[in-house]
Amino acid sequence: MLASISQVKKFWATVLLFGTLTTLLLYIVLISRPSSTAHSASLPTQGDDATLDNSLKQRYPVESALVDLFPKEVYDRVNTLQQDNKQQQHTLSQVFYGNTLLTSLLNRLFEWIPRRRPLPFSWAHYYRLHQQVTSEPPISSPSYRCEDQALPYPILYHMVMEALKLNDSTLDSSSPDLTRPFILLPFDPSETTLSSNEPICIRAIIPPSVLAQPATKSLYHYRYQPTSLRSSDNDDNGNGLNEPMWWDMMQVSARHLSSNASTTFDMRPWDGHRVLRQGYQKKWFEHENNVPNWSRWMIQDMEERGWLHIYQVDAVLHDPGAYLLNATLEFQDAYWNTDLGPVQPYLPLTLPIEPGAQIIVAGQQAHSSGDDLKRLVLEHLDLPLCQAGRGDYQGRWLPWPFGDQVDGSRMVTGLDKHGKFWAPLTCRYRPLSHNEFHRCLVRRFPGGLNIYGDSNMRRSIKSFLSHGQWCKHYERYTNSNGSALSTGTFEAPHIWHYLGDPNQLRACQCEDFKEPTWDPTWFNATARRWDMVFGNTEEEASLLGYDTEWDNGDRQAADSVVVSSYKWDGLTFMNDRGWDVTFTQPTYQLPATADLVVISLVNWDMAYMQLDDFKHALQSLVQHLKSYYYDDNHHPRLIYRTPQYYCCRVDQTARQRKSNTARMKTFDQAARQLFQAEFEGDLMIWDVTTMGESRTWDEKLEGAKCGANHAQADVIHLENQVLMNALCNGLE
Repeated sequence: MLASISQVKKFWATVLLFGTLTTLLLYIVLISRPSSTAHSASLPTQGDDATLDNSLKQRYPVESALVDLFPKEVYDRVNTLQQDNKQQQHTLSQVFYGNTLLTSLLNRLFEWIPRRRPLPFSWAHYYRLHQQVTSEPPISSPSYRCEDQALPYPILYHMVMEALKLNDSTLDSSSPDLTRPFILLPFDPSETTLSSNEPICIRAIIPPSVLAQPATKSLYHYRYQPTSLRSSDNDDNGNGLNEPMWWDMMQVSARHLSSNASTTFDMRPWDGHRVLRQGYQKKWFEHENNVPNWSRWMIQDMEERGWLHIYQVDAVLHDPGAYLLNATLEFQDAYWNTDLGPVQPYLPLTLPIEPGAQIIVAGQQAHSSGDDLKRLVLEHLDLPLCQAGRGDYQGRWLPWPFGDQVDGSRMVTGLDKHGKFWAPLTCRYRPLSHNEFHRCLVRRFPGGLNIYGDSNMRRSIKSFLSHGQWCKHYERYTNSNGSALSTGTFEAPHIWHYLGDPNQLRACQCEDFKEPTWDPTWFNATARRWDMVFGNTEEEASLLGYDTEWDNGDRQAADSVVVSSYKWDGLTFMNDRGWDVTFTQPTYQLPATADLVVISLVNWDMAYMQLDDFKHALQSLVQHLKSYYYDDNHHPRLIYRTPQYYCCRVDQTARQRKSNTARMKTFDQAARQLFQAEFEGDLMIWDVTTMGESRTWDEKLEGAKCGANHAQADVIHLENQVLMNALCNGLE
């Protein structure tokens, strides 16, 4: 009994002692709790002169540099901390862990209280806390554009400290891990639903040398240099600015889960890299007048190679529904730019998506995935026709969801072997028969069509000549040995059928240079120069009638136009007589009276040329085109056919083609910009690159099996339909 009484007394004594200590310690917390804006109170506000005294600069070197280089981001940070201080909404755990004095006392008084262990950093938690701090009701919906989404402070802090080689003054052990690459969204997608067509700032955080350790770096390491792409922005003197350097090559895409449509985003370097360069130059070279500019930039480039690199894009997801983000890092250290170094191995790395990979775009009332897809296709079919004069409408591949119940051939341009059609976002293409296309050419472009291109253009011509029948439904025969099939021949390109020769199918899928069943009298694949006719027979013209939308009451005797082609290997040295002979030597010249001139470039050029040499050759090509075709009385439509999409591999065969996605885009950008500047209203872009880039990853890998990088025949027919619509649709 006495023992029990003694235990009760000890219990109540402990309770009273604990209560007293708790009251005392809470009082200590309230009077000694450090303000979250202890530093920011000394920092200038946005209305003050943005200067700091030397004592603060010495105590807080990184923060001082941040104020100097990124004042807006710092002011936003200060405002956030001030709001946090005003709210004083803290849980008990935050009180314990937010006050070092309290934690120290508790550790001394109670040995069973563990020392604080920093929680793993979570971007979802980071955004949740930021949202709580700034929880005042917004005037409007938040904007997720990159210009409205400052780079998160922990990342910005690290980049300034790294670039300027500053000592860290307030490193938090719970900061994000910036030694591994990842993709960062500006919100937690599990708690956010977006609106259709709402821009989202997607950022790629790429630390240096995650694809290769120092021991495995190339001997040519410093010969790989990024290029600078011209920006439309101007500096204070009106001069064009260069985009920040492009060190890393990656693919970032979003796949619509209902339609399986893929959208690929063109990542661009974060604008702040330019500011970091300026800060670097100011710190190290402001008073070094004896250091020449070339040396300054060389040193900076070598330093920047080892910095953290940020890329971003304002991504737009057009269709309602769920999307899954995917990202792959393909090259670092500018190893993609093989102008001065050999081709490096392709060792892609899948990047994690933070805080989550699935994004929801709000739409109409939820249905099953099949109903969603049907509604999506029906909404597309309600769009107006795409206008003539443009062949570069952005789009995606949509599956035809109605099967055989609805004849898609009368509603869309055609289906590929996966049952998909190319669907622009803002308009629709219609299926045009080749007889209609011929009538359109006769009425609108009677001077004919000239084509300059490589083997990709050769395959396109085969599709045109065969009225879209070349290799039609070839995929149905890929598993057949052909033993029961006819071994005869067909009499014309548009009567194509499988004859049992596996090489015939190989021509459909990849290489058609020596297609065994193609009659070279129709179109000779080995000839440099060739003439042919796109036209209708009398019977075809009669069936079509003479009151089409392209007719004006005149019945012309001929329902055909002359088409001439010149097969070149780009603007490279691979051309046996030089590509310019087609403009200078009568044997190889095409008719100068043509109303349409197609120029297909880049696939050979990126494989065998340096970028500067390609740009010089482009300038020469432009001068030849202008002097040969253009005068006061003749202005043909110049059609630039963009390169066949290339991805997901490198060529390590004996040919050592230098092709990859980043080089393709760089060379293509150079060609587009020059043609747009020189030909303006006479230029039309025939964009087949986007059609290839918008494939799913599995479909891209399927196409990557072709060493020649040729599109398969079913895709070529749909690429041609884009050109047919661009030439023959209405102008308004």
